[in-house]
Amino acid sequence: MYDTNEDERDRVIVTRRAIAAICVIISWPAAARAEVRSLSILHTNDVHAHLLPSARGHGGFAELATAIRQERARSSGCLVLNAGDLVQGTPVSTIYRGVPVYEIANLLGFDAATLGNHEFDYGWQTTQKFLQIAHYPVVAANVVDAGGSLMTRQPYVILTANGVRVAVIGLLTEDMRRLTTASVRGPWRILPVIETLRRYVAEVRNKSDLIVVLGHLVEREEHAILSSVPEVAISITGHAHNGMSSEMRLDGRGVVRVKGYGEELGRLDLQVDVEKKKLVSWDWKRIAIERGKFTPAADVAREVRRWEGGVTRAVDKPIGESQKEFTRA
Repeated sequence: MYDTNEDERDRVIVTRRAIAAICVIISWPAAARAEVRSLSILHTNDVHAHLLPSARGHGGFAELATAIRQERARSSGCLVLNAGDLVQGTPVSTIYRGVPVYEIANLLGFDAATLGNHEFDYGWQTTQKFLQIAHYPVVAANVVDAGGSLMTRQPYVILTANGVRVAVIGLLTEDMRRLTTASVRGPWRILPVIETLRRYVAEVRNKSDLIVVLGHLVEREEHAILSSVPEVAISITGHAHNGMSSEMRLDGRGVVRVKGYGEELGRLDLQVDVEKKKLVSWDWKRIAIERGKFTPAADVAREVRRWEGGVTRAVDKPIGESQKEFTRA
């Protein structure tokens, strides 16, 4: 006997298969448009004018330069960022008021930087001189005068690497009021971090595929950005010199910071969906700058010797004679 129900089931199965095939064909162009691109960000903070390696063989501008160049060469798309406090902490910075540090930093290949509190140590007029020396953009969205004009040329910069447009918004901690004196700040004041950030996030949202904060911030400000400004994918920060043993993460976003004095270089490897403007995944590692690990970059080493030689001539002079021998404890 002919089973009409079975025949009808066959037609239903065929129809469903046909519909599924049509759906695949229709959805294929949309899937093809989705594009995930890779991007690397190298970062430093709180180098504090340590042009030379420490007594333990850590850091050094010439060694750091080599590390940056090697890591950049290993990337399909790469940005190099600095989160403030390039100056103050060694005689070369004190004697020459930070100028050689900024001049040599031009050889490190920074794509952008922000200001740290110690950039103001020699007075706000010298801070402005640093901005002129730097060959890369320095961004600080919340440092303004009484009329609201920015100290830096721009509050943020949009950089492109491997086809990914990255909005880098600079921020300086609100604690500047207690970290510095009114005389060194001069006419400049610090706007609230979160309020200012939200303003510029709204401005860059349609201009970029990824939003990054480059901030010289205290811990509570790092946490506030992570918890209350979800549009920011990554915060790269400075101010605390001890770095982080592991990154802070929340809902796929994060905060990273490396050790100061040039002892570490941070590397972020990110996957970004440029259609959805979404961070798909990311990994972070810290690269130790240690004696024997990186051959000093010749061009940077030459400039370091020139400026440190000036320090030697200025300060390596006898000032007295001791009747006993001094030894390191």
